Amino acid sequence: MRAGDHRRLDNRSRAAYDLERLRNAHGFGPIRSLYSGLHRALERLVVSNELRGPGARHGAALDGNPGNGKTTIVSHFGRHYERRCRERYPHELTPDGHEYLPVVYVNVDALPTIKGLNHAILTFYAMGPPRHANARQLTQLVLQCARLCQTSLIVIDDIHLMELRREADRDANNHLKRLANDLQATFVYAGVGLSQGGFMHEGLHGHDAALAQISQRFKRLPVEPLRRSTPGERATWLGVLRVFERELVLLQAKDRDLTGQADYLWRRTQGVIGSLTQLLTEATAEAIDTGQERITRKLLDGIDVATPQRSALDANSHDKPRHEDIAPQALTDRRGEPAGLHHPLCAHIWPCARRRRPRTRARRWFRQPQGL
Repeated sequence: MRAGDHRRLDNRSRAAYDLERLRNAHGFGPIRSLYSGLHRALERLVVSNELRGPGARHGAALDGNPGNGKTTIVSHFGRHYERRCRERYPHELTPDGHEYLPVVYVNVDALPTIKGLNHAILTFYAMGPPRHANARQLTQLVLQCARLCQTSLIVIDDIHLMELRREADRDANNHLKRLANDLQATFVYAGVGLSQGGFMHEGLHGHDAALAQISQRFKRLPVEPLRRSTPGERATWLGVLRVFERELVLLQAKDRDLTGQADYLWRRTQGVIGSLTQLLTEATAEAIDTGQERITRKLLDGIDVATPQRSALDANSHDKPRHEDIAPQALTDRRGEPAGLHHPLCAHIWPCARRRRPRTRARRWFRQPQGL
């Protein structure tokens, strides 16, 4: 729509149109080519496990700082893998008549327990756990659902909340190991600081760390911010900005509104895709609300967004940092609230495993809007 047509709309139509534009601005999807290497690594792992015989299967652990896109990667891969799997059963039922659910996605609670993990998985299957069932009975129900529904990929997000210095957390971790041993499924973890926090070595140190099963069974896949040190990295950064430029819904948007400010945008976000998404989303909303209808340097200067350096400084504000300990760009970045993770809607309640076809079908990943 042109600016003149927008002005000629009545107030109600203009408000409805602006609301749709804001909704579009907050719905930036994942950039598929950005993490293609990680997707290929996950694809090879899953295919290898499908061909593996009985026994424990190898898994993957996506590790990185907040905002780097870990949840986006695993949920997008889950949708891609499910669509591929459903080609085998176009009627959405297994040969035995059970609901076919190849992918399970759950989040770890702040205080994880065996019973809590079982409840989360059964809720994903839309199975109401028995009120007085103990942990052993719930575990058997989880195993039964996964086998009947032929689940072959289980994604556990926010795994860093499982602090292995607590006994209950260690029990929950051992429970996941048991599920990985008993199920013919690939487990994929996603979390913050898994290597630095000791999760990969299960809290063990020194020579004992070599006994940790997680580091032996799970391949760590680092998820890092975008960099600009080489010509290839700079080209990737420009490509990301071009994708956002194509998705802008501003009436006065011009070519190179974003790519022309590539250096500035990188200094503001440090290459963190979550911070970039937050900055451009808020800038789009501000441009619509004020009627400016274009993202300019002045508009961006008025929007606060967190960066890794600024978050670290805020967390240690009681200590006066030395100049040499701070990146130069951190000294000029604006202070803002912590950026939220850039992730799509991915966790849904799915039908339970029954021989009869359920009357009501829940939405599935492959039916959701695709990314960029």
